[in-house]
Amino acid sequence: MTLSVPIWLSRRYANWSGPFSIATLPDGYYWGIRYRADGGAEWKIDVWFLPSTAGRTEETHMQHIRERLTQECLLAILWIKDVWHRLPTYRHAVTSMDIYDAVLEHDVRTAAEFEAYLAQHGKQQS
Repeated sequence: MTLSVPIWLSRRYANWSGPFSIATLPDGYYWGIRYRADGGAEWKIDVWFLPSTAGRTEETHMQHIRERLTQECLLAILWIKDVWHRLPTYRHAVTSMDIYDAVLEHDVRTAAEFEAYLAQHGKQQS
């Protein structure tokens, strides 16, 4: 049996708290990790450490997603992500949040419909 070790592509730490805070980001500490697993798949892991007193707007947002997420929506999100995660614009011009918004709020169900959604919202496409 052979054990393999993932190849670390990058590790990033940022202190975005207090005097280092940025208006568009949470006030906290960020760790970002990118690595390549067996088979060549690249993974990105984001971890945030936020103060317990921080406003938790993401919990409200996640509750909204849970309420809207049907089996049909879940499959549409996974299918669109499977198409888009290989494209160079994914994570830069197009994010997971775009996919969630398109599927949950605009009834997008296919990759073609998602491209139309991006065009309507002025987003860079593939």
